[in-house]
Amino acid sequence: MNTEYTKGLSTGIFAFAFWGFVPLFWKQIKAIPPYEIMSFRVVCALMVLLVLLALKSEVKESFLLIKEKTSLVLISTILIGSNWLIYVWAVISGYIVETSLGYFINPLMNVFLGVFFLGERLRKIQWIAIALAAIGVSWMFVQSVGKPWIALAVAGTFALYGLTKKKLGAKSLVGLGAENILLLPVALTYLAWLYGNSKLLWPSQTPKVMTLTLLSGLATVLPLSAFGHAVKHLTLTTLGLVQYLAPTFQLTIGVLIYKEAFTSTHVASFALIWTALLLYSGEGLYNRKQVNLLKRKAV
Repeated sequence: MNTEYTKGLSTGIFAFAFWGFVPLFWKQIKAIPPYEIMSFRVVCALMVLLVLLALKSEVKESFLLIKEKTSLVLISTILIGSNWLIYVWAVISGYIVETSLGYFINPLMNVFLGVFFLGERLRKIQWIAIALAAIGVSWMFVQSVGKPWIALAVAGTFALYGLTKKKLGAKSLVGLGAENILLLPVALTYLAWLYGNSKLLWPSQTPKVMTLTLLSGLATVLPLSAFGHAVKHLTLTTLGLVQYLAPTFQLTIGVLIYKEAFTSTHVASFALIWTALLLYSGEGLYNRKQVNLLKRKAV
């Protein structure tokens, strides 16, 4: 058990640390437009996925998933495609701080969606946490600082994607394979159009940029695979705490390495959101301990 937990923790830290540092990767290929990067990402990710699925004899499962749950797979495909595109565009355009904000509020967005779509009930502290996060984001809108809509778009698409995946109930890589299969015709059509109109920029780049672009598929699948392993061996509480590594690293990279603006308005907004996360996480831990205590007394 301890060995499995250690492996789960290691893969979880790897996945979220990878996502935390991934802006450095996308910045290296910023000479290529986001739509072109997205198209190569889909093609290359599917190649990696097909190899992994073939090793597990699960290629047919991806096609079966599309056939049996077409509507849900289509929705999840649109959501993850939108999330990838918005994120890459934002990072390349100099809005890493906004993307980090999006992933900080993502857990609270998940809770919010759970109330409206799954009929979940929130306790008082949880409502306060969501309210504080909402005020934090709204404050950036009121002060017209940065592009807070990026944070909402990143968090919203990813939270809705998670909700859709929950309803799909498919294995992580099988579902991702199905989504990339549906995205493939769009990606190939766009690349063919660029090539036909002499607008494809990838062939004119340096060997480094060309190679990194082709590795975008591996950069997509590798952390997702590690995350899938971590989910099986970690409690949701541990996973919930580890996930904050990603936006923390992203924020640090945006401010310290790429010198993005971090004004007093950003400080106030992030302070409200971090307070909300502390309240939500702390209340969740306390409530879980109380439940476990009652169970032990009942026994």
